[in-house]
Amino acid sequence: MVNKLWRACLRQIAPCECQFCGQPSQRDFPLCRDCESDLPANHGCCPICAEPLTLSMQNPRPSNNLQAPPCGRCQQSSPPYHQALAPWLYRYPVDDLIKQVKYQRRLDHLPTLAGLLQKDITTSLEQHGRPDRLLPVPLHWRRLWQRGFNQAELLALQLAKDPELRPWQLRVDAQLCRRPQATPALEGLDRAERARCMRAAFTARRRIDGEYVVVVDDVMTSGSTASALTKVLLAQGASRVDVWCCARTAGLAY
Repeated sequence: MVNKLWRACLRQIAPCECQFCGQPSQRDFPLCRDCESDLPANHGCCPICAEPLTLSMQNPRPSNNLQAPPCGRCQQSSPPYHQALAPWLYRYPVDDLIKQVKYQRRLDHLPTLAGLLQKDITTSLEQHGRPDRLLPVPLHWRRLWQRGFNQAELLALQLAKDPELRPWQLRVDAQLCRRPQATPALEGLDRAERARCMRAAFTARRRIDGEYVVVVDDVMTSGSTASALTKVLLAQGASRVDVWCCARTAGLAY
């Protein structure tokens, strides 16, 4: 209660401006509710793989995707992870925010991306409990050296310190797994090609028997990366693996 009162007072003293319209956001991150309502929501998606089942951009977005039936692919053969959370479509301006973070070092957009995930993550936490650790998707050392940072790790750290999520005491463990293989760029590859590229891409440093792990990434396309990483975690004893990411592309499944 004290923290909420303090944040309310702080918003009055130094209002946070919406990065789209420039008006006070009336929230703890730079995006007002009106601008958020115009974003491309991934509602009606598959409750397992988050594959968009409808390209409708109408709002309000349902807060619980479990009300939708699984997609045909997941009904035939579910991915190794239990559930993927991806509340937004990888379309403008969400895709632009993510690209600016990744390729233009606009790290000031991270609070916005975390804020876009906060509501759905809170729902997941209330349903499934707090995970034992958040695992950002690892980068190969060469890609990390070239970029200078791992955007998935920065997003996970931003989620852990988000004002609304801080009471859950989310723990980020970026050292649990490593990416010893420098996989080629997956853009333009079909689902089978992506799966082949990600085969044996990750290794784990230790056992995690009985743990609930959440894989964190910025975008989910085919799900091949999340699936490959999940298989490694399950082999090391994880009891449940979920995926949290900001946006989901349409047209490919795991």
